[in-house]
Amino acid sequence: MFWHVNRALSLKEVKLMRLSIRTKAFVSFSLFVLLSLAIGAIAYFNLSTIHRSTHKIGEFSKEIEDVGRLELAIDRLVMPANDYIITGDPKYKEDFTKLSAQVEEPLRRLLEDSESLNKEEEAILKETKEVYAQIREISLEIFKISNPISNKDAAALMEKMDYAPGAMCLLSPTFKKDAAAALMEKIQFA
Repeated sequence: MFWHVNRALSLKEVKLMRLSIRTKAFVSFSLFVLLSLAIGAIAYFNLSTIHRSTHKIGEFSKEIEDVGRLELAIDRLVMPANDYIITGDPKYKEDFTKLSAQVEEPLRRLLEDSESLNKEEEAILKETKEVYAQIREISLEIFKISNPISNKDAAALMEKMDYAPGAMCLLSPTFKKDAAAALMEKIQFA
């Protein structure tokens, strides 16, 4: 009855004192296990989210790489026909064929992944494909000319290719900035 002298114990404190040490240890251990499981579940969920986000970022980075390769290849694709007109050297036909393959590969990959694209990206990809087809067609016409040096038809074809509809839009800094912003938005909401 020593506890009555110092202060009156609450009913809760009395009930806790009646529990055996084994019961107190079990309750403590159970709380520790439940807390550990909750922390583990939260950690697992966060790691799963990070893994999915990392996977999506990997996919987007491949898409960025393909777009960059496509852009570079289209930039270079115009040059062999131009050089052929200036020099008349048939080696530029081979250069055009190699560069054409460099356009077709990333374009093919981007077209295969077109289900993940939004309407705007699909329109840009379609326009890119059309511009590539125009450049290819005009270049092949230029390469058919046997003596292109100072040839007015070759010069007219080259001018037509330089001003192919959409070519300037696809390669403009504004387009690149808009494409990068769209991609960042895509990653942010992934």
